[in-house]
Amino acid sequence: LYHAIPYFADNRIARTFGKDLTEEKPFAIPDPILIAGKTPQPELEATRYDLEPVTFRAIDFSSENGAGATLIFDRTHTFAQAAPMRYRHEAASGGSLNLTLPSRLQSGERHTLRYAIYAHPEAVTIEQLRRIADEEGLH
Repeated sequence: LYHAIPYFADNRIARTFGKDLTEEKPFAIPDPILIAGKTPQPELEATRYDLEPVTFRAIDFSSENGAGATLIFDRTHTFAQAAPMRYRHEAASGGSLNLTLPSRLQSGERHTLRYAIYAHPEAVTIEQLRRIADEEGLH
């Protein structure tokens, strides 16, 4: 069971932020895989998912002018990557980050995942991320 976070991959710059939202790292968006159509292609699944997991508390996807969206989580998580796919040369490519969730829960057990999505018209700063996390109660 996964919680998938899809993202548009073309002409995007991505960066991740660590536990206390102070450490910023570039995130290299994998090159898209061109596929023949929208039907499942099992032979490509190993290629799409053969990527290192990535750990972060927040991730930002932006265009070159800084406009984009940031996801800020209540804590640090480790995500499996699915490389972006492109159905044909003219089509947009999209990838996803997948958070593994428990496949079985005991009676009364809870699993929570809290995050905010912040759309921004220009590059987001660490100060903005910390303010949003505080405002949304993402501690």
